[in-house]
Amino acid sequence: MVIDHGRNPETGKRKRVWHSGFATLGDAVEARTPLLRERDTGAAIDPSRQTLTQFLRDEWLPSREPTTASAGRRFVRRV
Repeated sequence: MVIDHGRNPETGKRKRVWHSGFATLGDAVEARTPLLRERDTGAAIDPSRQTLTQFLRDEWLPSREPTTASAGRRFVRRV
């Protein structure tokens, strides 16, 4: 399944994100709605824009309990 994410403003080329691995067509159709919602609400990220370290440090860790956050910061610093 391919989800169209508009056009790249610099190149004018279409941005497409491929999703695969569905066992049946029904599974793919069922997965389509949440994927489109992510695209439309801006929850879907461009993989080239954010590293795992950035996500962990800026989004995931601040939302965790204080003990998890302090242990997680030590881990992210090593990565």
